[in-house]
Amino acid sequence: VALDGGECRPLSAFAASPVHAVAGIGNPLRFFDALRGAGLELRMHPFPDHHGYTEMDLPAEPPYPVLMTEKDAVKCLAWARPGLWSVPAAACFDEPSATAVRKWLDTHVLPLLKQNG
Repeated sequence: VALDGGECRPLSAFAASPVHAVAGIGNPLRFFDALRGAGLELRMHPFPDHHGYTEMDLPAEPPYPVLMTEKDAVKCLAWARPGLWSVPAAACFDEPSATAVRKWLDTHVLPLLKQNG
């Protein structure tokens, strides 16, 4: 999702040239591996978790698109410019985990929802 206007593109649209990958999360390599898994060539820019970004942290040269996590994008909206992109995260559960989450929701959340109307 483009930071400067909300345009959406699939990750495959960035496979034609290298991209800058920015991540200030607990495990930046997980984000970078996911981008590589989508077929992207990366110029990695890892930052510490909860990094306080400045505009200077966002690479501009060479002029490749800059892909970042949603968590990082929120911190960079003040410097939104063409070429800055947020990559939404999706959680995927295997069947045993999905069953455990459903059971927890049914036993802990659903009763609260029913109680509060």
